[in-house]
Amino acid sequence: DGSWVDETSPTTPAGFGGRTLLEAEALVRSGPYPATIIRFGGIYGPGRDHLVKLVLSGEAKCYEGDPVYTNRIHRDDCAGMIAHILNMENADPLYLGVDSVPADRNEVLQWISGKLDLGPLPTLSSDERPQRKRPGNKRCRNLKILESGYELRYPTFKEGLEAVLV
Repeated sequence: DGSWVDETSPTTPAGFGGRTLLEAEALVRSGPYPATIIRFGGIYGPGRDHLVKLVLSGEAKCYEGDPVYTNRIHRDDCAGMIAHILNMENADPLYLGVDSVPADRNEVLQWISGKLDLGPLPTLSSDERPQRKRPGNKRCRNLKILESGYELRYPTFKEGLEAVLV
């Protein structure tokens, strides 16, 4: 429903993938060594440019209606967060690995199209929107990782995708 979530928010995944990830986290935590989990958003960067390819192919579609929030993280910030946490003396057991601005999927697609000088994408009726494979629609807050001292190289999708598009 577009709500904000953080590391303290309840996790009640309905799908197999989400349940399996929570089981894997529990398995790691029950092991003999201290563990820190990073729940990364959608990872993008060189070679991980699905939305750019979608826009270039002409297959990208925007839809009317309420925003569908997406949370992403550039590949370089994933690696940076891992290195940062490994160098911390007392890392917490859980962090959300996302950039600082959750964005409506339509906004991201339109921004990419504009950067590629393809003009605005058509917006279809919300009745034409296909059922989403992953029904989540949340905005992840990354405050905890930032308060630990990590500085994002790409604080929003705009800086990160700009680097992908060059």
